[in-house]
Amino acid sequence: DSPLSPLRFRGVGWVNSLRLRYDALTYRWQSWVTGFDGQAQFDLLRGVLGEISVLRSLAVLLGCGALVLAAVALLLFRQRPRRQRPAFERELLDLQRLLWRRGLEAVPGETPGALVRRAAARWPRDGERITALYRQLERRLYGPPLPVDDEHLRRSLRRQVRALSLSG
Repeated sequence: DSPLSPLRFRGVGWVNSLRLRYDALTYRWQSWVTGFDGQAQFDLLRGVLGEISVLRSLAVLLGCGALVLAAVALLLFRQRPRRQRPAFERELLDLQRLLWRRGLEAVPGETPGALVRRAAARWPRDGERITALYRQLERRLYGPPLPVDDEHLRRSLRRQVRALSLSG
């Protein structure tokens, strides 16, 4: 009864042809999807693999599993871009490692400044040098940028860290 029903236009040749093709397409789709029972699945599998055997089925299962594992491995082990450390952070870490290697125990949650104060108290002969070195690093890490040759200063600070004797 609808004014736009395709059945109303049965007398128009091209509309009727489109309607019949659409019906045929819908029928094929419905029969393939709803009729996809165990036998249809088996026939499709036989068409892809050829003769079905336990060995071939196992090979397909293992192959699919290997593909999934390879995809997961690629996601897990891909190279992540390395985080760029702020300038002079490496030198500060070198100073902290040196103090730890010399026996100054790390305290959880301790700031670098507190570590340096403990180091200055433990090694009074080098205390001023350690404190001055830390202040330079702190100024470069957290202070405003200075128009100084950073690479030259970094090398100088690295040499100063290595030169600490930490005795007494």
